[in-house]
This record gives sequence, C-alpha cells and structure tokens, in this order.
Amino acid sequence: MRPTVHPTAVRYPDVIIGNGTIVHEFAVLGKPYRPVSGAPFRERRYTKVGMECYVGSHTTIGKGSVIEAGCIVDDYVKIESNVTVRQGCLIIYSA
Repeated sequence: MRPTVHPTAVRYPDVIIGNGTIVHEFAVLGKPYRPVSGAPFRERRYTKVGMECYVGSHTTIGKGSVIEAGCIVDDYVKIESNVTVRQGCLIIYSA
C-alpha cells in the first residue's frame, strides 16, 4: 500500500516515505537544520519515515532524521535533524 500524504504537507527533497505510512495536514518532512551558533553541522543526506508510520498534523521532522517502521509521531511534535526514532515508538502530542 502506497503512503498517503495530505496535500498541505511539505516534503523537502531527499525524503523517503515507506508504504502504508500516513502523513497528515501541515506536517513538514526533511526540514533543513537551522544553525544556532554558526558552527558547522553535518546532516545525513536522506530523511526517512519507515513503513506503516503515522505522522500527525503540524509535525516537523528535521533533515537526516530516521523514523523506523511502525512509529506514531503525534500532532504538533518537533523532531530535530539527525534523530533516529526506533521501530514501534510512540511520540505523544506536542512533545
């Protein structure tokens, strides 16, 4: 089953979305890192959301992050760049 991505969701280049994943309205996938201190920062090339995941509305997943299969990332969650969320995790509303 192909992923379902709401038309208002933003999908940056180099984002991979697994089969059966649902991405809700106004989610942002692959948002580039914003430099804070001016120090160089290395991001992974791809952002990946695994199979059978749920990405809630108004959720942001940073560039280079990996969300493994079966995860639920609830509404209004912010995941910064280069984070790995292991298989089957639940990240609750507004975390």
